[in-house]
Amino acid sequence: MKKLTLFIFALFCANILSANIPAGTKLYLEPNIWSVENTNQRFAAYFFGSGGDTWVSMSPVSETDYYEVTTPAGDWSNVIFVRMNGSTTENIWANRWNQTDDLEYDGINNLFTVTDWHGGTANNSQGVWSVFNVVLEPSVTLNVPSMVYLGSSINLSATARHIVLPEFRFSVKTPESTNFVEITSPYTPATAGTYTFKVEAVEIYNVRPPFSVVATDEKEVIVREFTIGNGITIGVRKPSDWENIAIHYWSDETPDGAWVVPAFYNNFYVYTFENENEVNIIFVNSDGTGFPHHANDSIRLGWQTINIERIDESMCFEILDATHVDGDANWGKRRIRSIDCPFDTSNIINTTENSVIFYVLNNVLNVIFDGYSQIELFTISGQLIIS
Repeated sequence: MKKLTLFIFALFCANILSANIPAGTKLYLEPNIWSVENTNQRFAAYFFGSGGDTWVSMSPVSETDYYEVTTPAGDWSNVIFVRMNGSTTENIWANRWNQTDDLEYDGINNLFTVTDWHGGTANNSQGVWSVFNVVLEPSVTLNVPSMVYLGSSINLSATARHIVLPEFRFSVKTPESTNFVEITSPYTPATAGTYTFKVEAVEIYNVRPPFSVVATDEKEVIVREFTIGNGITIGVRKPSDWENIAIHYWSDETPDGAWVVPAFYNNFYVYTFENENEVNIIFVNSDGTGFPHHANDSIRLGWQTINIERIDESMCFEILDATHVDGDANWGKRRIRSIDCPFDTSNIINTTENSVIFYVLNNVLNVIFDGYSQIELFTISGQLIIS
């Protein structure tokens, strides 16, 4: 009787510790140490059992370092996770870099984490199973610049995650108000100060009104008077596939370099380098908060311009659209070209009554008005310069 009891218990444990992998089961891989060896890689799962064998490519799980695979139809008793040569596309053993042992699925633990390069059978990589609960919380990100100049229109947009058919509602709290008021995009601030913008995301898929808000996001935008400071003023117009602009610069005064966030004015991103005689700059794609996507030089996946060196006067640039894939062997550095500034870099534009406009551009005084008039230019002490 004792032997029979032990035998039944052993069968029970074996049934708990292994199970065929049902079709539609999601399995997850945490590459862990695999990921640090080479970035040019991809991952695949090899299923096999009494029904034969098959390969399935794995895809990244949003907002994690994991990869997932959905078990195909078939009779599979085992799975092998494989690290593939990223420069190949076909899932075959010849394209394998590393693999796990033959793994069994217990019906509960769905995440396999690689923990050892060569500790398994035939020097295969070892790892551990655990449970990964996929919680996809709805979220929304408001896209606005962190700073604009007064008179500029702010384009409001948002990006939603894990929301089916999202609808966005924008609102603003002005410097003079304590309440949010619903607005549409684009929005033009009326006064200088700090504005708080909010987006509410509602899911309208298969839901009847009234729709409920499932995610929100808020960001502050500083609105300033447009003035040209004492220094080198740089304006840049971004390409269509960039979100915002951050500027990395270095100079004799700042040899280690620094990051600055330009303000938005008349479709240009503008920044004045105070007390600088000469600057070197790189324009970088930014998320609007000032932190660039690829600020770390060790990554260098593109999303930046070529180095622009020894700038000693105010000027404007345009970043050209890509003519190649970002991240190629040349790091995808965008080309730039000089263009006319939408503002006066040597004096502030003045508008007087009767629609008469005086401004200085490239050291030339320009006067715009209807009809004819006698124009006289004096020094501040009253001395006539020209008539």
